[in-house]
Amino acid sequence: MKNNLWSFGCSFTESMKERMKWYLPQFGPETYKIPNVLEKMYGKENIKNYQDYLSEDWNLNNLNFGKGGNSNYHVFNDICNNCQSINENDIVILEWTMLQRHGFPIDVHDPNNLVSCRADNYKQFEDLSEKSLSTITFYRENKVYYINEILGYINIIRELSKLKKFKLFMWTIEDKIINHVIENNLLSDDWLFHDEITSYKSYIDFFKKNGVSTLTEETGYVDKHFGVQGHKRQYELIKKYIDENFSYR
Repeated sequence: MKNNLWSFGCSFTESMKERMKWYLPQFGPETYKIPNVLEKMYGKENIKNYQDYLSEDWNLNNLNFGKGGNSNYHVFNDICNNCQSINENDIVILEWTMLQRHGFPIDVHDPNNLVSCRADNYKQFEDLSEKSLSTITFYRENKVYYINEILGYINIIRELSKLKKFKLFMWTIEDKIINHVIENNLLSDDWLFHDEITSYKSYIDFFKKNGVSTLTEETGYVDKHFGVQGHKRQYELIKKYIDENFSYR
């Protein structure tokens, strides 16, 4: 039976093909053109994530739970909801997202659905004033408590990885998380590129300076997410790190 490659995170982890479905005119006057541009440039079959390449190389099932707009609560909940299915020798890659994001269970059709609250979608939370939401966001971005909350999640997931014997790797698009980890000597080899990341401002800085291109650079339309060639380069970097540091692959 094949092992699995699990990935959890936000839009930086989400399948590009899934995310392209949300590139609609009402969400951006120009970005909705990106899917057609990418298809013309690369062909629809070549629009892949780094996970697609890794799973093909290592003969793993590709199980991607990344979703645009996810908060870290969503990331942790997704792991909890799937932990019983993660097997020995599976690979799990976590991408922790922005601290400002949080969630409220306001979906009347699904009381178990936590709707992500972000600076760009305040209007859907009619029961909370913009001032309240701004205050919550300010605290989440500036209080170390919320970084320690993530570190608590990480401790639980690390213990789970020992018990179930899967291999765990992490990175984050949130500068404050990785900087806190570095400044407090909490860096370990389950943080991707742990031996290099201290020389960079953030993981995004690391990837960009190591040749990972964005959709803006590839298409000319403003989008900070990694592009098709960007994901291929990201795959090369991650594969090299895992192959060099963990001989079981």
